Amino acid sequence: MTMTPEGYIDLAYILPVARGQGLFSALLCRITDEARKNSLTRLSTHASLMAQRAFARQGFVIDHHETVTRNGETFGRAAMSIPV
Repeated sequence: MTMTPEGYIDLAYILPVARGQGLFSALLCRITDEARKNSLTRLSTHASLMAQRAFARQGFVIDHHETVTRNGETFGRAAMSIPV
């Protein structure tokens, strides 16, 4: 999981064999602490359909849904955010 200086979360991925162990929550907690240290007031992400539930469980809300095309592939995702 990475965070830009503006508070955008990217690369939030947990290997399938490691899921269900609280890693997503722990990583997001660390990111949130870092955001607060840097005086950020909001975190945001573009969550895949698979990741939306994980972000929602941590308090993120859907700002809007969108469809994007990358390298000829089209997929849905959601812009999500949370105050910190």
